[in-house]
Amino acid sequence: MSFDTAGDSTAGGGSGELRARVSDPAVIRALAHPMRLAILERLRAGGPASATEVAQVVNASPSACSFHLRALAAAGLIEEDPDAPSSGRRRPWRAVPFELAWRTGADAETDAAVGLLFGSMEAELAVRKARAREADADYPDAWRETLGSDHLVLRLTAAEAARLRWAIRALLESAQRSGRNSRAPDAETLDVVVDYVPGWTPQRRRAPSAGGSR
Repeated sequence: MSFDTAGDSTAGGGSGELRARVSDPAVIRALAHPMRLAILERLRAGGPASATEVAQVVNASPSACSFHLRALAAAGLIEEDPDAPSSGRRRPWRAVPFELAWRTGADAETDAAVGLLFGSMEAELAVRKARAREADADYPDAWRETLGSDHLVLRLTAAEAARLRWAIRALLESAQRSGRNSRAPDAETLDVVVDYVPGWTPQRRRAPSAGGSR
């Protein structure tokens, strides 16, 4: 399975055209901390930033952010930005484009690390959804008509599903690039999560169909 955490290939000012494929369970586990996920999200969405600048967004102290930034850098998930202006103790960091890739069931350590990462991400997303529901009446009408979830059940081949996934991804990446450069005074950040969940199990697919060989 794979999980792309980098946005488009230049998200956050990353250094390469290609995403690195990360499968090391130690790196996946390093990313699983909620604060590190928040910091990485800030760097991806807003570009290079120092520990002090990150702290203003993730509601943590600069020293705590500095610790987590160093941990992310040690894992190879961010890097110092040589192109960003620096002065005094300001040390800008930028996100490195990467894609998590693993084979479920290959080994217990990787499965545990992936489970920890997804648990942290799902918990944070649940908090954001609950907060949005509680404040629903306070959002402007234009946003209230847009926010929410879409749930569709499709019947596709693996090739068709792959084409659909990458077409949607290309559309979202285009919007991400446009948003990063937007100067619209009413622009806001928006979490867009797209899951592709099979409605069948491998065991059921292998089972002989009714009316098969007698």
